Amino acid sequence: MYILILKGTSMSKVTKIFAIASMIASLMILGFTGCTSTKDINVEQATSKKVDMKGYKTYAPLLAGGMLIDSKGTWVPRNMDLDAEIQYMTKKELDKRGKKQVLTNPDFYVTYVVGVDMDTVEEKVSKKDQVTLSNIPSAALALIFIDAQTNEVIWMAEADGELKQNLSDKKVKQRLDRTIKKMFRGLR
Repeated sequence: MYILILKGTSMSKVTKIFAIASMIASLMILGFTGCTSTKDINVEQATSKKVDMKGYKTYAPLLAGGMLIDSKGTWVPRNMDLDAEIQYMTKKELDKRGKKQVLTNPDFYVTYVVGVDMDTVEEKVSKKDQVTLSNIPSAALALIFIDAQTNEVIWMAEADGELKQNLSDKKVKQRLDRTIKKMFRGLR
């Protein structure tokens, strides 16, 4: 996990925002069962009822983190920079919506957390009531927007699903791009 501190941002503000974002993202990763499902990827999105996102024009990336549960050491990231891909795809979606990335005095901050659990176990019950346990690796991505003035979460989306293994870098990027696009649906 790492922290990116931007110019003009006090450490106490960064610490406070990081704590809020981490808590929310952890709850999302551990607790959500998405409301929008596409095959094996579930997406959930929430916008603060007090917020009109049209009023937010500028943003700055603030924090990113990751969590890996892999007792057997079987998951190794591909020959790609996952953080860079997430940042690029997120920026692309925000650009489409007229939001501009800035280094100082943003209207809101953008953060994300990635979680991977290679040890997820799924229980299946057959028609004859026989229980079978299967290892189904899973992953989750949480995107969170935080108001730069109030430090309140103004928008968040979470996607979770089965982690597909042995995919080419191209397929991984396509799957990630499709997921992030779905996370941004409905955001103006």
